[in-house]
Amino acid sequence: MKLQMSLDKIDFMPAMELIEKVHDVIDIIEVGTPLIAIEGLRMVKAIRERYPDSTILADTKIMDGGEYVSAKAFEAGADFVTVLAVAEDATVKKVINTAKKYGKQTVVDMIATKNLSERARQADSWGADYIGVHVGVDVQGLGKNPLEELRKLTVSIKNAKTAVAGGVDIGMLHDLAKENPGIIICGKSIVKALSPRQMILDMKRILVEGKQGALL
Repeated sequence: MKLQMSLDKIDFMPAMELIEKVHDVIDIIEVGTPLIAIEGLRMVKAIRERYPDSTILADTKIMDGGEYVSAKAFEAGADFVTVLAVAEDATVKKVINTAKKYGKQTVVDMIATKNLSERARQADSWGADYIGVHVGVDVQGLGKNPLEELRKLTVSIKNAKTAVAGGVDIGMLHDLAKENPGIIICGKSIVKALSPRQMILDMKRILVEGKQGALL
């Protein structure tokens, strides 16, 4: 179970300053979609150059051009890219195949997917490394619960690991950890914390406790 820090509504220099403080304790550094939209893949390149041992996810949310876009992200230094489950079958497959060609990994993001279980099974059969439930920021106030979607996802797939995102904070971690997802993604709860480093350490402790409790 890995903890991923999402960098979204933040500029280049503040992001790099934050990474300097936490790169040795966070499992995955996510260059979020808004940050990629503003800074491009140079953000991924900069992190890779400065922190060569870090694991980086480029939240590209690929909708088309699966092979080209994912290849550019991997060449920039990303270890993971995301592709939208609502994209065409061919696009999802091309991202998965390109990741395998580069020795990297794909996260199929289920955001806005209506037939979650069916689509997750398809992505699983195509060789996705991770399939992630994601309550988008624009609908987080409407009562959607990432835990409920994670439970539905967990029973729908056989091979891929799961990921969960969408307003995740420290209060949710015990329950999420019981489902043993491969990746738990947190954004503002880390970035906006008084001490992001301490928040990460606290979160990782809770994840360990939650997973141990699930095994009892």
